[in-house]
Formats: sequence, C-alpha cells, structure tokens
Amino acid sequence: MKGQTSKGLRITLLVYTIYSAFYGLIHVVSPESVGAKDPAIERVLGAAVLAFAFGAGAAWLERAWDRVKIVVLVQVAWMILYTITMVWGILAGGIGAVAWPAAIIGAVFAALLVLQPQFSRYTSICLQAEPPGGSLTARMTAPRLHALGPPPERPSQAQFPRAVGERQRHFQQAAHFRDGQLGQEGLGPPFFAVALQRTAANQA
Repeated sequence: MKGQTSKGLRITLLVYTIYSAFYGLIHVVSPESVGAKDPAIERVLGAAVLAFAFGAGAAWLERAWDRVKIVVLVQVAWMILYTITMVWGILAGGIGAVAWPAAIIGAVFAALLVLQPQFSRYTSICLQAEPPGGSLTARMTAPRLHALGPPPERPSQAQFPRAVGERQRHFQQAAHFRDGQLGQEGLGPPFFAVALQRTAANQA
C-alpha cells in the first residue's frame, strides 16, 4: 500500500532490533566477555546501541513510512559510522580481530537499509535541487502570500501621471485639513497672522 513500509524493510528492522538488543545487553552486562579494555566505555557503547535498538523496534511496529523515515535514516548513518570506525580500529590495532564479524554485520545492515526502495526514493527527493511543489522557501511563503491576497496593480505608463496627480492632491488636502485644525486650536498660521496685525497696530 502506498505510504506504508514495505515487508522487506520491516523484516530488516526486526532482525536489526533483535541483534542490536543482544549486542547492547552483552556490552552493558558483561563487557569483559567481548574483550573490552575499558569496561566503563564499553558499557556506554552498549547503552547507546540499546537506544538505537529501541528506535528500530518502534519503527518496526509503525506501518506509516512518514513516521519512520527519520528513524531509518538515523539507523543508516549509525551503521555506516559504526562500520567505518570498527574497521579503522581493527586495522590500527586498537581493536582485536575478533571484532571483524561485528563490523561485517554492521556493513550488511547499512546496505540492507539503504537498498530499500522507500529509502532510495526518500533520499533522491531530499537531494533534488528543486523538490516537488517548489523550493522550501516558496512552499513556506505561499500560504502567507495567499492569505494577504493578490498584490495591488501597478499603474501603467499612461496612468502614471494621473496616479501621481491624485497622490499630490491627497497630500494637499491633508495639509489643508491639518492647517485648519491647527488654526482652530490657536496654533496654526491664522494665529500668527493675528499676532502680527496686533503688533503692527500697537507700534502705530
């Protein structure tokens, strides 16, 4: 069904959850059994793996792809980084050769998750320069522009002088109204005119 997780993905998530839960419990409960040089650090690693197992288990229970795609993406990133650092540590001599099976299993899980058709379509959409429906900025601003309504029409070249004239007339009307109001309150030009007339009369 469209929008649902595929059967292959759900099986992969189930196997991945079981393996990660077992792997994390071993490292938390008995880090010495895996040849850990620092049991405290190994327990922290086990706790992190258990957290990833919990996320994968929750994704397995969910059928809607939109609700699990971020979890699957995180699991893929974790498996890729886990495999790279494990191989690096083995080749550098910091981790024993006994860790090769775990590194190979991590690579297998990463490949299985990446090769899922739904994950491939999701990554291809994310990598597109112009996703469906326009850019992210256009999709975010479109509802706001729609709510504001269409923009006002700009006057044509023939109508431009008329528009400027109407605007000047509005400004003149506003200025006359302001001067009249100030004159009624004794603050406008009529007040100064009367004051000048009284001064000239007194001087005469």
